[in-house]
Amino acid sequence: MMRFIALVHLALWSAFSRPMRAALMCATLAGGAAGVTLTAGVLQGYARAMEALTFGAYARSLVISENSFVEDRFGPPRLADIGHIREALGEEVEAHAAWRRSAGDVRSGRHQAALQVYGVTGAFHHEADMPVAQGRALTAEETGSAQRVCMLGPGAYRMLFPDGGEAQSIRINGVSCAVTGVFGEPRSQLAERYRSAVLTPFTAAARYFETPDQFGFQTLAHETERLTIVLRHGADREAALISADRALRRAHGASQANISPFVYADPAAPAEALARQRDLIARLLISIALVSVAVAVTGYAAASMAAVEMQKRDIALMMMSGATGRTIMVQVLLEGAILGMVGGVAGIAAVAGIAVLAQTLVGFPFVLDGRIAALVLAGGALTGLAASLGPARRAAAGSPALNARA
Repeated sequence: MMRFIALVHLALWSAFSRPMRAALMCATLAGGAAGVTLTAGVLQGYARAMEALTFGAYARSLVISENSFVEDRFGPPRLADIGHIREALGEEVEAHAAWRRSAGDVRSGRHQAALQVYGVTGAFHHEADMPVAQGRALTAEETGSAQRVCMLGPGAYRMLFPDGGEAQSIRINGVSCAVTGVFGEPRSQLAERYRSAVLTPFTAAARYFETPDQFGFQTLAHETERLTIVLRHGADREAALISADRALRRAHGASQANISPFVYADPAAPAEALARQRDLIARLLISIALVSVAVAVTGYAAASMAAVEMQKRDIALMMMSGATGRTIMVQVLLEGAILGMVGGVAGIAAVAGIAVLAQTLVGFPFVLDGRIAALVLAGGALTGLAASLGPARRAAAGSPALNARA
């Protein structure tokens, strides 16, 4: 052990005894490490940004609706199913919402529009991801009640109040409704469905605003078009889906052996398109990273060979002092590993600093995962070892007399 520590100390001295040479070798590997770190960080940041922009909270949600392809007697999900799912999933549930949808003849003074009317209870802001531009949002107490209050999407507001001004009340299918607020522009693609819509409490929608002569998605007041169960960050979505499906089957009396009467995805979420787009960008960035790594390894190997040539006299003195070829080889390899790790740290630090600045100034999508950083450091050390293998073998096989005359 003491001998190995002595070799590490000697490798450190040899690596940094010539600061300019060590800096150039570290910079060579830092370029490759920076390329890999940037690629991994951009891919992760881009994936999260696209998921947030496209899905909002859907990226970590179970969206449960009736399976219309299965003939059964179970019907759509119900409000009571929220309790069954929360009991099955426990602390993995962050929030929930229940939705029902119908068509509405909506009027404000002399202005009229045919709009979608959504009844909602629970944390609707995860899906209706829009800021409040006027007034206030519906409260949890209001969405859990039958109060005749509502919010307007930005498109609905412009249709019903083309002259601007404060929206105070509207009539939905002839029933008056007090407007608490108006949404601003959607912040995710899925929130676009509420741009030209009216949001009102779930029970109020079923009791007051759905009329028999107009299409309504549900026939019973406790039935929903869909349930949204928002999972906490880090929750296993597949395991949660299985647990939720079992709980719903038990609650509805559906056999575990048959096809589920419910589906657990949102047909409006273009997951496959997003994945293909991300894969194309990943291939491009990975190709660039591989080129940078190849250039870095080639440059480092050449620099390591030149460094061994410059150290021939030192190696000859070590051999004359009793050092074996194996000792010389281990020292050169340790020197390469040390410089490789330093280059990895330098590359990670440079990319992280620039990425933080870019995120602050222009919102650049970048996420530095600790596992990626550890892999880059390990890769830097392995690259230093691999690139130093040839020079190490050459140094260990050299003749002390020839090296001394070099």
